[in-house]
Amino acid sequence: MAHLTQCRRSSSYSSAIPSSFRKQVEGEFPSSQVRNNFSFKNSEDFFSIISQQEMLFHFQKQVQNKLWKCDFPSSILLNNLPRDSDLYRDNSILTKRRQSILTWLDHESQWETVILGACVELASQRSGIHSQIVKSLHVLDAFRDFTDHLNCFYNVASTMSMKGQIVQPVSQFSSQIHDIDKLDPIMLVGYSERFEDNTATSVWDICVERHVHINPHHQGHDVWHSHNEDESSRTIKAVALREMVCDKVSRRLQKNLNGVVCKDMWNVEIVYYQGLPQAWMDKADHIMKLMKRNVYLT
Repeated sequence: MAHLTQCRRSSSYSSAIPSSFRKQVEGEFPSSQVRNNFSFKNSEDFFSIISQQEMLFHFQKQVQNKLWKCDFPSSILLNNLPRDSDLYRDNSILTKRRQSILTWLDHESQWETVILGACVELASQRSGIHSQIVKSLHVLDAFRDFTDHLNCFYNVASTMSMKGQIVQPVSQFSSQIHDIDKLDPIMLVGYSERFEDNTATSVWDICVERHVHINPHHQGHDVWHSHNEDESSRTIKAVALREMVCDKVSRRLQKNLNGVVCKDMWNVEIVYYQGLPQAWMDKADHIMKLMKRNVYLT
């Protein structure tokens, strides 16, 4: 197991995110180390390659090494429960979900078994004990969105690699698994409340703020608002931009095109890149046009 105490974790979630970035994230929802630089050069999609030994081993190890863990204080589930309950006409699901998730927070090894098992079950399109547990916790929709999105993300990443645009996720604790933080049980609560219940709760606010704070494939990340333009900064931005393009294109593939890979998936409106410096918006537009022009798709 990796020594996670050596990882630098963010403990501050208090700084406000501009509403435009919050809306951007909302709009994108439905919804032993193998390599030092794991990328999707030779992959097809998440559901097909999860059965391939190398990728499955990488994914499994990162989950078992707890690189999904966000270190939220458990108190956030109950502290604002009365206030969040006022946002609901019927708060029974809200209360059940939070109380159920609380029982899992001290059982991380069992949680890892459940999410790994549920990934395999969803990949094989069958209902099993692990996905049934996730369903009983009232977070299955958010969990399924994670797996569906990875499926589309890997598809797009593989297509981008055909023309040299290699996607290497700059993800939590260098896990190199896109959006792995969404496997944290409290993160699943926040996303479920926002997108299944259609309610912007206090837990959602904390979750989306943290997600943007640690993932540079979102425009709200600090890397895009730093005046530092040295070579190291430009390299990080270039890597993050490819992941950002892949993320947005794969969301379009997932939400608008029913997972059918085609040229139309590259037609992401440039407005979804607002918040980037203009030069990087132009680069994103260039990548999408390059992919649409040069990759053979119907």
